[in-house]
Amino acid sequence: MNSDFPMEAAEKLQFAMNLVSAPRIHKGPVQVSLDLTSRCHMNCIFCGACKSKNEEMDFSTVMRLVRDFSLLKVRQVMISGGGEPLLYPFLFDTIEELKKKGIRVGITTNGAELDNSSISRLIRLGVDLIIFSISAYDEQSYVSIRKSAKVDFRLVVSSMASIRALRHRLNVIKPRIGNSHIVIKANQAHLTDMMNLSKRSGADFVHLQPHYLFVKHDESLLLTKEEILSVLRRLLPHESAIHSGDDMYAKRINSVFATQGVYHNYLVQQVPCYFSVYSTKIRADGRVYPCACKRVPEMELGNVRSERFKEIWFSKRYTDFRIMAMIASKKRYPLPDYCQNYCNYFYQNMKIFKRVNQLGYLKVKQKVNSLRLMKV
Repeated sequence: MNSDFPMEAAEKLQFAMNLVSAPRIHKGPVQVSLDLTSRCHMNCIFCGACKSKNEEMDFSTVMRLVRDFSLLKVRQVMISGGGEPLLYPFLFDTIEELKKKGIRVGITTNGAELDNSSISRLIRLGVDLIIFSISAYDEQSYVSIRKSAKVDFRLVVSSMASIRALRHRLNVIKPRIGNSHIVIKANQAHLTDMMNLSKRSGADFVHLQPHYLFVKHDESLLLTKEEILSVLRRLLPHESAIHSGDDMYAKRINSVFATQGVYHNYLVQQVPCYFSVYSTKIRADGRVYPCACKRVPEMELGNVRSERFKEIWFSKRYTDFRIMAMIASKKRYPLPDYCQNYCNYFYQNMKIFKRVNQLGYLKVKQKVNSLRLMKV
């Protein structure tokens, strides 16, 4: 489901087994999104995370998680979230332990803490993916958007080239390099410049996102209809570079209410949410959520500081959520506004829903239909 990590055969099988047995699944998640720290040295204009209190996961909790991930056959761990992973003092230890268990590891970073030593260490540890959060096209725009004059934009860009060079010198294909650009009013006119920057710096793919109001409620960052049409025109020459298989950025911003920060309206209510059996989100404070809806209190499913992750994953509360999420029509069990308006995974869920119906997986269809009759 997540093409940052192209799914391997074992991962597809694990997801399929969870899918046909849902909501009472017997396998662990394929992927975990893990926040190790909420600390960050930037104050990006599109991010509300810097206003949250600094949280950091105790390394003993991390080690318990690694053991549970191994027992549950978790295949991928993406280290990202509300803070900068490279500020976590045990990042390299965490990566090493995960890799020992055969788990694929990716990180999302602003790149400011990278140097030749850390780059070499990440590559030698076998990190599979590094996504650089950029959202700028030159040094001036970087300072303006990131609100951090202390960071040298040129060093961030050169870090990507350094990874590519060392990858070539060591004759390895990992890590893949990604660039993430959040397209807002301040940078939308320079989308072509951002794409060209990613190409020059050696990115293997580009990940485009609109501004989500649930991250930071600032409507001044949203695009007007004219700006959206202009962005869509600029995207055409860069389609092959854009991470679009599941991302579908163009469809998001071309939706009817995109100028209001609403990218799906009520279409989400008509499609099952498959992420409840595929992935999970663990915050630096230990709280567990079914996806990136970490700012929706009613979606909290447990806390790994006081509970084992494997117990949370198979708990009644998580099962009840899966029942609600996997019913195609959500009118009976309405989801929070977050899911209806801002779902990151809507087009991925839609793609799987169509595929399931096209192929006629009878067992899957029977399970989904039977959920309509179940009571939470």
